[in-house]
Amino acid sequence: MNKFKLNALAAITATFGLIGYANGSATNQQVVDQLSTLKVNYKLLDNRAADNGVDCAKLGADWASCNKVMITLTNTGDEIKGQDWAIYFHSIRMILAVDNDQFTVTHLTGDLHKIEPTAKFAGFPANQTIEIPITGEYWQLFATDFMPRWYATSGDAKPKVLASTDTEDINAYLTPFTGDQWKRTKDDDDARITFRQKRGSENTLCG
Repeated sequence: MNKFKLNALAAITATFGLIGYANGSATNQQVVDQLSTLKVNYKLLDNRAADNGVDCAKLGADWASCNKVMITLTNTGDEIKGQDWAIYFHSIRMILAVDNDQFTVTHLTGDLHKIEPTAKFAGFPANQTIEIPITGEYWQLFATDFMPRWYATSGDAKPKVLASTDTEDINAYLTPFTGDQWKRTKDDDDARITFRQKRGSENTLCG
């Protein structure tokens, strides 16, 4: 093969390589853009999971105390595919278990965690809701325990905040507590009273 043909082949190879890289980046950014439209909702299911059949101690919970929360992610757009992505969020409680084998939750540092898909992830179907039941350490007592501004990443794409969490209105992504859900024990009667006395009306409480 002469020098001209070699140079031409090299140029073609480089061109297609750049096109492939650009397309890959666009795909990653498209995934992030789609993930940023997911509607997030937190719902406290059980603040005293140890009293209701959960072996919190076996999960590694301090004081053998844990809570159960349902995270729902609703996709109102087109199907979201792929497994090269992560959604980052803050949780003041350590996540001990995830009861959906399509996802993992990893603690990174401080209160920062991330949700990632497993090999079993089947995508976020269009116009459907995915439930991710999690078990966390200790209790969830206040609306402010559930923090806003989750963000999505994928490869080298620019991270993007999930719009449904980009707010100071906690009720936009949190189902209010009902009844005595906030109680740490069946007879607990002072957790939120003490909080009110210390902080007054500056803090938003569920219930």
